Amino acid sequence: LVALGAAVAIVDVSNNVTAKAARGTTLTTSAGTVDMQAADNMDVNAEAQGYSAGVAAAGVVVSNVKKSGDTKVLIGDSDATGAATTITGAVTLKSERTGSVSAFTRAGAGGVYAGSGSASQATDSGSSKAKIGNQVIVNAAGHAVAVTANAAPQVSARAEGFGGALYASVGGAVAKANAATTVEASVGADSRITADALAVDANAMLNGANPSAKSYAQAVGVGGLLGLNAAVS
Repeated sequence: LVALGAAVAIVDVSNNVTAKAARGTTLTTSAGTVDMQAADNMDVNAEAQGYSAGVAAAGVVVSNVKKSGDTKVLIGDSDATGAATTITGAVTLKSERTGSVSAFTRAGAGGVYAGSGSASQATDSGSSKAKIGNQVIVNAAGHAVAVTANAAPQVSARAEGFGGALYASVGGAVAKANAATTVEASVGADSRITADALAVDANAMLNGANPSAKSYAQAVGVGGLLGLNAAVS
């Protein structure tokens, strides 16, 4: 006679990826480049679906996915001073943070009386940092020095709710997508760089043709006497 259903999916991922040459290190390349890279390209997804049927049927479905953490490439120390870090030759530092973060829910209920709720939330709140720290000496005459930090978030949330009832149907759907990444590229205090070219770039960009954050909510319900639905995204 009575059917109650619930489905919950929760994913929480925190990656910390670091490439580092410690304070006081000496790096020398006679040909080529001192090349340091850190990257987090992981996709994170959560999906929940629930369906119920009875004379009185109700179902609630929730999906929540979070991705956080720091992706960092660092020469020397950006927070302290001390022994100098010396580099001879071209230098390329690159930090990259990409990957999709998506949440999906679908709830369905059917009966004489039916109610359904569907809620999805996706959040990307990590950071991408590339730094030449304090008191770093770079001897790159005839070469280039590049410090680049990139972040291309792709966050999506989709919530769907469906209901059908002989008398009354009530349904709701809520979807929320939040892209809150931080991007930083810098050269620290008291550093000396000799090079033909110096580029320090911090870029928050699109992941291809995909939006940085997208949400979609749909609530559909049919009742013989009453059909009430709400969708928020």
